[in-house]
Amino acid sequence: MRGEEPQRLSGLPAAATAAVQNSNPLNYQARINTPVSFELVYNMFYFAGWHAAVDGQAVALRAAAPDGLVRLTVPAGEHNVRLYFGSTPLRSASTAISVLALLVLIVVYMRHAAPKEIPQPAAASVPAPREQYFAGALLLVAGCLLALKPAVIDRTDNFLHRADPPLAKLGLPIAAQLDNGLQLLAYRLMPDRIQSGTSFDVELTLRVTAPIRSEYRPQFTVEDAAGINWTLHPKETLVPRWHQEPPPTMYWPVGESAQFVRQYLLLPGTPPGNYRIYASIFDVSTLQPAQVLAPAMAGSKGRFEIATLTVVRPATPPTVANERGLLPAAAEITSGLSLLAFLPDRSRAMPGEQMSLELLWTSDVPLPPDVRITVALAGTNIALTTQPTPGFASAQWLPGDVWRARYLVQLPADVPAGAHAWQIVFADNAVTLPDTLRIELPERRYAPLATANPTSFRFGPDVELTGYVLQPAQPVAGSQLQLQLDWHALKTPAQDLGVFVHVVAPDGTIIAQHDAVPANWTRPTMGWLPGEYVGDPHVLQLPPNASGSYQVLAGLIDRATEQRLPASGGTVDADRALLLTFTVQP
Repeated sequence: MRGEEPQRLSGLPAAATAAVQNSNPLNYQARINTPVSFELVYNMFYFAGWHAAVDGQAVALRAAAPDGLVRLTVPAGEHNVRLYFGSTPLRSASTAISVLALLVLIVVYMRHAAPKEIPQPAAASVPAPREQYFAGALLLVAGCLLALKPAVIDRTDNFLHRADPPLAKLGLPIAAQLDNGLQLLAYRLMPDRIQSGTSFDVELTLRVTAPIRSEYRPQFTVEDAAGINWTLHPKETLVPRWHQEPPPTMYWPVGESAQFVRQYLLLPGTPPGNYRIYASIFDVSTLQPAQVLAPAMAGSKGRFEIATLTVVRPATPPTVANERGLLPAAAEITSGLSLLAFLPDRSRAMPGEQMSLELLWTSDVPLPPDVRITVALAGTNIALTTQPTPGFASAQWLPGDVWRARYLVQLPADVPAGAHAWQIVFADNAVTLPDTLRIELPERRYAPLATANPTSFRFGPDVELTGYVLQPAQPVAGSQLQLQLDWHALKTPAQDLGVFVHVVAPDGTIIAQHDAVPANWTRPTMGWLPGEYVGDPHVLQLPPNASGSYQVLAGLIDRATEQRLPASGGTVDADRALLLTFTVQP
């Protein structure tokens, strides 16, 4: 996948494991544990200079047909394996010849530079021999080249070498601590002003302040004022070719720092303006972001704002031939303003969901200062009135411009079922688009579960928890808990809420947890109707060493702000409702 380190090792047996300790392809190191001896394939082409060592002892390498990749035998057991590129007898001999040639030049120069007594008439002057100047010039060039590499090339940024600058020059300082043992030191946006549709690099420097047990990586987003991401591939990242990716974070020594660099491409047609760059550091295994402990840097959803990217008009408008969602023909909305493409992110939806729309606009004449259009869904009360490109007024458009717009549409709880056509409305002109949205209504229930253990917890003004069912009744270590919650909507919640369930030990440690939108992400709370009940299943995995007494607590969180809703109506701990206590026998 783009932005990830390539898989260097292959051929491992099914039960074998490999922990990468140094991902440098020219000095690769891994800890391999294998139950049987096997042939390890290192995915680099073999040629003279490759070496390998197992537990510090040199081993033979070979290149087998048909691919010519590096191969070696790894015995059964746990071993430190190193593959590195070094010298060969021929290269060593060549280096020796170069040094010898330099010594010969020095000797030649010294001999020609030595003064000689040559009888000459008193009035005559003898020019220095040409060989003397030639030898001196060669010696000077050789000396300069030898001094240039350690003194200049290895110490500066240039086309032959990219140096890691001192900490003070790593960019703008951040100095914020994460809850995973990493500290943010500095960031750099390169460049901070780009043309629409072009790329930029983000560099983030971090330091390890405590041992790290997981692999963490950065993720960046480019967002407008509405929180919409404008990168071309938001789920993919590209490591620039000039950057050497550091090893996985669990192998960083405490006190050491390293840099992550990612490259992003803006969507063609991104309107000019200022966009905010957000960063998050996430656990690769769980995809959970680390939290920023510094209050000034803390943001919602485990992310933090680091920079502002200025986007300016491109040199030429983007081409649209390969755009998705192109209309059969450009649809003129008003004089000079035409719609080229319409791309909704889905064709089916349920009440309470939020969806995005992407439109591609063009103009062939100057537009009035404040053109506004309405995006409507026929047969519903959904109507979004906005500028064609929010934040970039139509008065700034030029004839021939092509601009992209992205809108968020919230589907209300009472949206009617059926297939509805999208429309673009300007004044009295309504253009019906070929795309439709099919609304599918959930099965609604207006009575509580008869089998639930009754509760009377209330979360905020809109929701109450009326009961729960836990299976099995007597949990054992290593088992799965099946918890069914029964929510009751007093009225339609105004926020998009998420549910969290914790299994907590007596010392407050959370030993099992499950977070989700109700009903396995299928019933967003903004789609609940007043009076209805919503069943909400959760699965919690107990650890195999669980023993003793544990509590089960549940709560609601505003997904936009990550703030818990206040809980009342029973035993409450940190806005978590205490449902029950159970005991796992040793």
